[in-house]
Amino acid sequence: MPWREDERRRPRGAIASCIRGLFSLLDLLVQAVLLPVQAVGALAGGKADQLWRLPGRMLTLLMQLIGLVVVISVVVLVVVTVLAMLSA
Repeated sequence: MPWREDERRRPRGAIASCIRGLFSLLDLLVQAVLLPVQAVGALAGGKADQLWRLPGRMLTLLMQLIGLVVVISVVVLVVVTVLAMLSA
């Protein structure tokens, strides 16, 4: 941070200490107010990650279903062919 780069030139007076303390207190208050927002963001971020992966999961299930339909179709085709050969 630019205001912390040169510690040697930092004012050391009473007013400077009060102002530094005031800004430290404001910084602490802002972080305390934003803590619930960060918690909600972290929880929502986990859900967003699951939502991001949802189309991939749906596509995977769809491909598995198509594969299952193809296998069942081949089995039915073989059974029908064998029955047609036996009845002829």
